[in-house]
Amino acid sequence: MNTPTRSDFARPSGRWKTFGLAFILTLAPMLTWALATPLMASPDEPAHAIRAAAVARGDLAGTPSVEKPGQLDALVPRWVSHANALTCFAFQPAISAACQPALEDDPNELVTAHTSTALNSPMFYLATGWPSLLVSGNVGFYLMRVVNAILTAGLLAFAFMAVRQFPRNRWSTLALTIAVTPMVLFLGGVLNPNAVEFAAAAALLATLILTFSQPSPGSLLWERGAIVILSTTLLTSTRNISFLWLVLASIIALFFAHRTILFRLLKRPALWLTLVIVAVTCGFALAWFTRRFTLSHDSTDLSFNTVFIGMVQRTLDQCNAWVGSFGWLDWPASSLSVAIWITAVFVMTTAALLFTRPSARVATVVVLLAIILVPALAQAAVASTVGYIWQGRYTLALFFFLMITCGAALDGTDALPASNRVKEWNRVLVATLMLIGIGHIATFVWVLERYVVGSTDLWQMVFHPLWQPRLTWEGLTLVFILVTAIGLRTSWRAIRFTSPIDTPTSITTSR
Repeated sequence: MNTPTRSDFARPSGRWKTFGLAFILTLAPMLTWALATPLMASPDEPAHAIRAAAVARGDLAGTPSVEKPGQLDALVPRWVSHANALTCFAFQPAISAACQPALEDDPNELVTAHTSTALNSPMFYLATGWPSLLVSGNVGFYLMRVVNAILTAGLLAFAFMAVRQFPRNRWSTLALTIAVTPMVLFLGGVLNPNAVEFAAAAALLATLILTFSQPSPGSLLWERGAIVILSTTLLTSTRNISFLWLVLASIIALFFAHRTILFRLLKRPALWLTLVIVAVTCGFALAWFTRRFTLSHDSTDLSFNTVFIGMVQRTLDQCNAWVGSFGWLDWPASSLSVAIWITAVFVMTTAALLFTRPSARVATVVVLLAIILVPALAQAAVASTVGYIWQGRYTLALFFFLMITCGAALDGTDALPASNRVKEWNRVLVATLMLIGIGHIATFVWVLERYVVGSTDLWQMVFHPLWQPRLTWEGLTLVFILVTAIGLRTSWRAIRFTSPIDTPTSITTSR
């Protein structure tokens, strides 16, 4: 297969080629993570699996549980209800995945199981639960993971397709590549709506920036409107806070908008039809989330101000989860991986604040403020009734917003680079991509160690493994190295500087 050049990506006519490549190159590592991660080794995966199987069988809302207040009773096959028994290693990093018992595989016997996903919309579970109707046992669980990976990779591919249509897109492409952290691939490879949430948010923001800043002749506006509808529908079906992501994405995109293009959009039927459909889908989602239902969590007596200040002080700790907080949040990413991504994010953000146009700087500040204030406000508002429930991975949508905003801001400036510094800039890009690759591979092996031997003993992992995933950990590691190398090589071909440097019209920001 011939690797496409940067000019191939940038042509609007090649947008679906970009989508296809981005889809494959994000789906492959997600599927590798899906096989490398033991079943039920992600946050609340048993609850999501039980709800998905129930919704696939027509039980959309579930029945409030009397035995376990705040949860739902759901009729599911016995093998699905057995999911909770597979979490023997949860919160116990010293125990390997070898402790998992065999599933009681009877696809025809329905039993009552409990799930804590009472507030969640059934749409995600309807999309991911149908494989449980076709196959049972471990294969059924893995197929549900595969569907989640396909949805997540498809949405991220839409984000890449959008940014590659920016007239200048080098920094946007690099920023989006940085945003695909090990945690993003891990969540995309397990059963958790968090992955669809951040991927849909990324696709929405990238498409809105493209639509507001560049012309959409002919059927292009209908195509972009369809992507907005799809991403909005999937986004608002994940969690109730996703409505805030929708509003924030719209606001950020306006900072990059061209007034003339906006006025022209107002005269296009495609825009108004898109807005109507988005309003209808949001209305249905909002109606679901406003149902009265009591959650089962421990409350706290701490005041609003105390919780708020405490959350603000822990902002950076929360951000570490963007890189990785694996398993049941009991296995953080290694210090090496955290350092690589935090450095990359810091450099991109600092450059966006220093070298870009005023409106783009304001957009960057808006996202930074959201990253600090939204978790603090959300947690403080519910602490007295449901306790501490906020997790760092909940702001992955904001993390994608930050990266896309910084990339678009840098693509819209003429401050970088100097035309006589092509080789130097290419060396920086190569070093950045190599470090990202090292971070991905090191994290993959780091997490495998935790489940193969229940520790970080590489010697025991090599010679005395206690648990082996499908295809073995050695085979999966080789596959992961290969797909990571191909993905980063493709990114390099798309973002490298050439001589002379092409300088097409940049993204126009409103003034």
